[in-house]
Amino acid sequence: MTLGGATSLETVDTSLVLVPLGSTEQHGPHLPLDTDTRIATAVGRALAARFGDGWLLAPALHYGASGEHEGFDGTISIGTTVLQLLLIEYGRSACNWAGRLVFVNGHGGNLDALADLLDHLADALEGHIKHRVRGIEVIVSDELETVIERITHGPAVDQAPKVLSAFVERYAR
Repeated sequence: MTLGGATSLETVDTSLVLVPLGSTEQHGPHLPLDTDTRIATAVGRALAARFGDGWLLAPALHYGASGEHEGFDGTISIGTTVLQLLLIEYGRSACNWAGRLVFVNGHGGNLDALADLLDHLADALEGHIKHRVRGIEVIVSDELETVIERITHGPAVDQAPKVLSAFVERYAR
């Protein structure tokens, strides 16, 4: 079930909320700007389907810390500090009714914001966190992102050869 599609009554027995966390940034000339968000959402969707009842897939957070890509058109970065504040407030609010909260990160630039998140959330929740589990980060290379995007979202990425030269011309100065 998805959080956005659930009613308030349907969230009463929620044991876990999966929150896909991505970015809006360039991924070369052939992938959409929301590739990281799409990947995180696909992973979250698969987890929710696998574990079923009580697991809600929240709407994705599409913006992250992408300062390293700000020179590329289409990139929108909210920075590490703002992202961390957003995640703290998100966690504080969701933990009022959800048993657990898992951020499914799809963008390496978000790692600094996530690094100390548990400590900040513990402070915000006044010690009500019972378990702390550090995540395992999977580094996704450009090639792997392309494969995942092709599997999860179809043939749109097959446009790569047509746009590669224009991309290189514009950004490889």
